[in-house]
Amino acid sequence: MWERVTLHLPGFQGLQTASGCAPFPAPCEPPLSGTVPLGGPNGANFLGHWDAHAEELTLHHRSPRLPAFTFIEIIVFPHLHSPSKGLATDEVRNLTLSADFTHSTRDVSGLGIRIVSDVPPTIIFGVSAISTFSEVTLAFDPPMVGVPVEVQLSFKLNVKIFPGEQIILTFPGFLGDAEDVLQVAGPSAAAFNASWIHPGQPYASDYDFLKPEQEAGVAPYAQKLSVRDPRHIPAQQLQAFSLVLTRREDSMPNAAGAVVSLRVRHPKNLHGIQLPVDGICTKRSVDVILLSTTTSPPVYPTSVSFYKAKVAASSLCFPSLLQSSQPQKRYH
Repeated sequence: MWERVTLHLPGFQGLQTASGCAPFPAPCEPPLSGTVPLGGPNGANFLGHWDAHAEELTLHHRSPRLPAFTFIEIIVFPHLHSPSKGLATDEVRNLTLSADFTHSTRDVSGLGIRIVSDVPPTIIFGVSAISTFSEVTLAFDPPMVGVPVEVQLSFKLNVKIFPGEQIILTFPGFLGDAEDVLQVAGPSAAAFNASWIHPGQPYASDYDFLKPEQEAGVAPYAQKLSVRDPRHIPAQQLQAFSLVLTRREDSMPNAAGAVVSLRVRHPKNLHGIQLPVDGICTKRSVDVILLSTTTSPPVYPTSVSFYKAKVAASSLCFPSLLQSSQPQKRYH
């Protein structure tokens, strides 16, 4: 009893538990206080402890010794936050699993042999990467309502973008005729095609999105909200256009972490992409702009605010609105 298995999860965050306990081999007297909530078929057999400094999740075994080769399945209920910068494919190898035993020898059931061994930190195979954006900037030229605008976008994605995969920006409240072929310029223009999707198509009106929240003593986390909930989204913004950027089939995969910089314009001078009638003036008008991808792994529709995106304000904003909402400074 009270042997342990430890997951080393660099970059993960969570509230410290059982902070007054001594490290193994002198763990807290049972029961541990402030434990990580566990579930699954074997959750009741363990107590969980999160060491925020070491970035380690320790599972203390509290039931009679399990036979060798026992399959163990545990679910860690929401307590930990994945790395804010995501988890790139080449970073997965940094996650390790180890085990410490209070008894130096043990019987291997059915084999008639005894071994002396702890399990040193070992790479965990089969772990999926976590895709995420960084350094996101978004601007509109001209920054005015009622006229077609050019969308100026730049970002980094921590996984590769292969030919045929898509980056999708969803713009509730924006206007403009649907168009399959947009004009693309900028440093990354040769690698992407762009289209403006009409409301009712994928990612237009029926999705959830992640909005950054903050609780005292807890790292920022993502809370799911439905765009159909009138408490959060104005009724006129329930339908949304999407700007879809598709990696060209004749291009090489985009390197993970490489900067993508594009300027996109609708070919129709009178019915091109237009800002919402209220402009880009408040935090809410930024929160409802979503980013998603079809990469492997994908990024599900998430507010650009979650990535601390720099979104340029429109010229419709009045000083009182700017002071109350504190939008990002206009840039070019």
